[in-house]
Amino acid sequence: MCLLQRQRDTTVAIAHLTDGAPQDMHDATAAGFRDPGAYAHARRRELNAALEQLPDGTPELYALGFRDQEVAHGLLDAVAVVRGVVETFRPTIVMTHPYEGGHPDHDAAAFAAYAALSGPAAPKPPPRLLEMTSYYWTGDILHSGKFLPSAEPETTLHLSREVLAIKQRMLRCFTSQRRIIDALNVREDERFRPAPHYEFRRPPAAPGCIFYERFNWGLDSATWCEYAEAALKALHIAPIDVCRTAQLWL
Repeated sequence: MCLLQRQRDTTVAIAHLTDGAPQDMHDATAAGFRDPGAYAHARRRELNAALEQLPDGTPELYALGFRDQEVAHGLLDAVAVVRGVVETFRPTIVMTHPYEGGHPDHDAAAFAAYAALSGPAAPKPPPRLLEMTSYYWTGDILHSGKFLPSAEPETTLHLSREVLAIKQRMLRCFTSQRRIIDALNVREDERFRPAPHYEFRRPPAAPGCIFYERFNWGLDSATWCEYAEAALKALHIAPIDVCRTAQLWL
């Protein structure tokens, strides 16, 4: 939100990998829609309404066309479309989700941004890769607004009363996501950091701490990592030196 609010000085684009609507009919009907297509259209309307709350115009939007909960099944395609956005928009900074096991699509976004800026086909010079906070599961508590520990330094931006009010108005536009938003507890600050050198071939958290494994989404972290390993091999991106860069688990 802080960065969107500052777009009067910076050109901002938003690329979202998925349409926000799982293909399981249960998700659509539970949210009050007749089918996933109607749910996806509502999610897009909510996003547009939220961005209209910004006082200095809306950022460019790139809809990348994946189905919700399914990006991990097409990581090479995800890398290709993210790289296409980078080549089109030519940003100096790319901001993405952390790799924390909260949602498989969030982890896929972290992977796609990293892989799009790495390997033989990486843009030169590559943009800086930064992260915003998302949410992660400790096994007992769902944390939002802060990161799993890493060696990377964090930057905390405190929201003014005016900016916080805009953020709250934007969040109210996502009526289909009200239950989730209320559970995540909106903070008065926002945190960012350089993306750590993740080892995507390994789960991001200890057993029992992968939040999406609590749901019947047909994907576990072991399978997710197998997909990542296959994609990294296909992209000719070398493994991270795990002796030098360790995964940090709570």
